[in-house]
Amino acid sequence: MVFTHVKTDVTSENIQMSEAQILETMDRCKNCHESEYNKWKASGHSAGYADIFLHETHNKTEQLNEDCLRCHGMFYSGTTADLVEPISQQGPWKLKEPEKATQPTIPCMACHQVHAPGEPVRKPDYANPNNIFYARNLPNNSVGFYNRHEKMHFQLEKLPRPDMVLFGDTVQTPADPVYRLCVQCHAPLAWHEVGTSDDHTPVGVHSGISCNACHEPHSNNQRNSCDKCHSDVSKNCKLDVRTMNTTYANPASANDIHFVGCVNCHPGQKMKSK
Repeated sequence: MVFTHVKTDVTSENIQMSEAQILETMDRCKNCHESEYNKWKASGHSAGYADIFLHETHNKTEQLNEDCLRCHGMFYSGTTADLVEPISQQGPWKLKEPEKATQPTIPCMACHQVHAPGEPVRKPDYANPNNIFYARNLPNNSVGFYNRHEKMHFQLEKLPRPDMVLFGDTVQTPADPVYRLCVQCHAPLAWHEVGTSDDHTPVGVHSGISCNACHEPHSNNQRNSCDKCHSDVSKNCKLDVRTMNTTYANPASANDIHFVGCVNCHPGQKMKSK
């Protein structure tokens, strides 16, 4: 592979891999990253083309369009019209390339860059253990968002921190750069209103908390998320927050954990200030 790259294209600075090569490389990733791969496979991010583009309920609600590939199939070289037919809200729908049915639409390289900028890791100064933390250089972060139009990854620090609003008021968004990555796909509608489209920017009691505070990387599992910040019994409510009527405990709850406030669980009560 190295010989072919150097021999055939010495001058190019932007080597592009096809989707087939991406998937082949991803199949090799799991040889070393088996735990991460299995967690990804158990998550919603492992959905195949048939799961996304042949979803009858979604296709009848929102017509398929070119922007679907921005998050679902960002390495696909064609258009949505090349992938599925008909482009309408009237099915039945079918893939023009049936072999793509089980291929993942969000492979590892959607969020991980193979070659990322950074500095080599330095060995700590064991003679001064108290300075190990302060002397440690920043890790080589391979996480970034792949933009199919630019055909390149954008590092987290280069992604914009979005300005979000709720009922006309500005919302405090998480400072963690990982949130900037998540919101590229879990995005609001054009006017940046929290909770619109697929946005899950936390507000209410969880305002400012990053996605990674509750969702585990790769698996997106949030089963143990409450334990990270809450003890068994809340200091303010004197209740076990894990049993409250929110979507954490009950998916049918009207109190979405991303938007829940004190009054959702305590209607009509005035909360005491500290």
